[in-house]
Amino acid sequence: MEGLADALLDRHDITEPVSPWAVTAAFNVAVEAGPRGAKARIEWRAGEWVATVDGNANMGRVAASVLHELAHVLLRHHGLPNDEDHAWWLAAALLLPRAHFLREVRRADGRLDELVTVFPHASNEMIARRLVGLGESLHLWVWDVRPRWNRRRVLSPGWRWSSPHPSPLEQEAMQLALATRHAVEPVGGVRAWPVLDDPYERVLCVADGEVLLGNSPQR
Repeated sequence: MEGLADALLDRHDITEPVSPWAVTAAFNVAVEAGPRGAKARIEWRAGEWVATVDGNANMGRVAASVLHELAHVLLRHHGLPNDEDHAWWLAAALLLPRAHFLREVRRADGRLDELVTVFPHASNEMIARRLVGLGESLHLWVWDVRPRWNRRRVLSPGWRWSSPHPSPLEQEAMQLALATRHAVEPVGGVRAWPVLDDPYERVLCVADGEVLLGNSPQR
């Protein structure tokens, strides 16, 4: 994924910081606003790709949705696995090139919730997914509180974790972030923060699996 993303950016002379709209223009993708809550999709229409997104979402969510849908097209074209995890990975690699992204993560001392000011076109989830995808033992929980409850987890490639549920530390961090409406870090290596964008209410939690192992009798 990393090599493909770098090659595509180089081929179209797209430099850092990457604008998602430069990427969509390079691949002739038009973006149209759908109704509130519309599920993102992409289709070939009248000689161009048209991505339809939630018309009420903020620009970070729109950019993430469009690049995610474009990534599905690119994965099919290049004969690569075309599932949700690979689409997210390629979309994040296009928007947040590895070297630049990791440099900014170090500057922020790992506080991903602060990187939205550095990468204004990237959603909180895209930023968190990018770090987890580049890590060795990281967990990301994305907890959609409203308007539609949902909870999903992303693990670093190659990292395995037997339990399908948040650990007590992760659960504590997410509940505390939701209650206080602020980023929290109950122990080093477990950080959660709320993303409040009416009508959407979401909590993200990134945890180091090695820290979780050290605080739990079972894996």
